[in-house]
Amino acid sequence: LIRGEHTRMGKKNDKSTRRGNGEGSIMKVEGRKKPYRARMRIDGKMKTIGYFDTKEEARKEIRRVATEIDNNTYVEPSKLRLSDWLAIWIEDYCTNLKHGTEVLYRGYAKNHIIPALGSKRLNDLTPDTIQRFVNRIQRRSGKEKPLAAKTIKNIFDCLNGALEQAVAIKYLKDNPAAGCKLPINDDEVLDADVKPFNDADVHRILAEALRRDDRFTTIYRFALGTGMRLSEIIGLSWDKVDLETGITKVEQQLTMQREKGDVRRIAATKSRNHRTFKIPPSVVDLLKEQQATQQENKRLAGELWDHEYNLIFTDEIGHTLPHSSIEHRFRRILDSLGMYEHCFHDLRHTFAVKMLRLGVDVKSVSKILGHRDAAFTLRVYCDFTADMRDAAAEKMQVIMDMSYGGGNQAKKDAYTNPHLNS
Repeated sequence: LIRGEHTRMGKKNDKSTRRGNGEGSIMKVEGRKKPYRARMRIDGKMKTIGYFDTKEEARKEIRRVATEIDNNTYVEPSKLRLSDWLAIWIEDYCTNLKHGTEVLYRGYAKNHIIPALGSKRLNDLTPDTIQRFVNRIQRRSGKEKPLAAKTIKNIFDCLNGALEQAVAIKYLKDNPAAGCKLPINDDEVLDADVKPFNDADVHRILAEALRRDDRFTTIYRFALGTGMRLSEIIGLSWDKVDLETGITKVEQQLTMQREKGDVRRIAATKSRNHRTFKIPPSVVDLLKEQQATQQENKRLAGELWDHEYNLIFTDEIGHTLPHSSIEHRFRRILDSLGMYEHCFHDLRHTFAVKMLRLGVDVKSVSKILGHRDAAFTLRVYCDFTADMRDAAAEKMQVIMDMSYGGGNQAKKDAYTNPHLNS
């Protein structure tokens, strides 16, 4: 070892001649790829702050750390491995997350983050390391199903959240995930996935459900009449609906079983916001029919009846309904009709598009659907709102032609004659 530059002189064991806090030394360690080790006294202890290619690089790092110590901004790099920190973060710092989100984060950490980065220490993570990780999971091998952009964003959000917390408690000085470039988020570009049913499709679906005597037919019709998510429908309780006025409060949802041993429970809605709207009389009639059916089920079940959450839609003994059973039954109906590209969630899209085409303003539709804002609703249904804008422009042109002469007589007739217009 070659002793580097330092200013204090004297005997090694003389406390009066020991280096003060913030003073350092440089030593050359033979056989290392980066041979120059920089050490500094921090909080009374000599600590290694890094290895460098040249003596000048080591000297520069000592000056930088000394300045931060003087300014009281120095954060000692953590030697904690990312895998260990993720376990601590999920256990101790994710207590405010919904249960389903916590389960998903555990899965993202176990299946994606830890296999790729878990062995690295927190202080060894760099922006380039994080970006390469995101790029790698985006370009998965041909044998694996590509991850959706939304899933990649969720994985990144998990990692980014853990690193942000590490910064907050001074395990890290800066978040190496800051500035990472993500693929286009398909949560923001959902129009390609919006596949509403037309009126003929809806008629065929309900007819097939009745033919099969499907016990979830009322749920399908309720989804078409309210636009509620499946979790919100099967998590809706009787005290949230006024059968006289039709006023409905959506304040909760039924969670899914996401892992072995998990149980379905009542939780906050997806966006955590409450919304209130009025359902049409035909949907109120559906609920009255469901109420009568449930009362009959209660009578038949006798002592077996267990209606813990006072839910509207339950099985024959009052228990919660599994998401998978409803989606599976609906899938069988769609497949029998050749509608392979559709799913249960398209009932929600059908409601939204129908409302927009009937002239309901976007802000009202957004509130009924429980979107975070009207701008998000516009992005989701941009193709359909564009169609409505085009139709409005054509009608305006007819008005202009009628007011100032010229124009197509057939178009005028279509505008002025309600029978032709319909």
